[in-house]
Amino acid sequence: MATAHHPVKVGFLYSLVISVISLVLTIIFYATNTYSVLWTGYFVNAVLFLGVLFAIWHYNRQHEDKSSMKALFGIGLRITLVVTVVLTIFSIILHLIALNNPSGSAIAAQGSEGTGPQGVDVPRNFWVFLISNVFFSNGVVGILASLMGAMYFKRNQKSTYED
Repeated sequence: MATAHHPVKVGFLYSLVISVISLVLTIIFYATNTYSVLWTGYFVNAVLFLGVLFAIWHYNRQHEDKSSMKALFGIGLRITLVVTVVLTIFSIILHLIALNNPSGSAIAAQGSEGTGPQGVDVPRNFWVFLISNVFFSNGVVGILASLMGAMYFKRNQKSTYED
């Protein structure tokens, strides 16, 4: 009795795994008051970069190394967009929770602009951090990983130029 091989939805699976790992890291960094420190964003960027490369490799292997560079880049770009949107939304929600947390401080960052509602410290320059480290750098890292993965894992590249 033969079983049919159903390909795994690589984009969805890897988007979910990368997002969960990144969210866990974000929660850990928030709980330890290191969320707004620059180096913590590098861990999330590394998870995204490696995850996109593994996803492209998996997608290409699933299609028996016959995927086009465009398809490989496309899967990496879709994963990058989904993960970046999830992380952006989660960061905003976590920031709003930190502002409305009446007990104060385990979530608030070490540097603060002042006291927000109910006496909670407002993390310094949150919106600049969100745009630069969460939105922009994740997008750039994901696009670079998509390009690198598509170029590296595409076998037998043939030019359309003929002599």
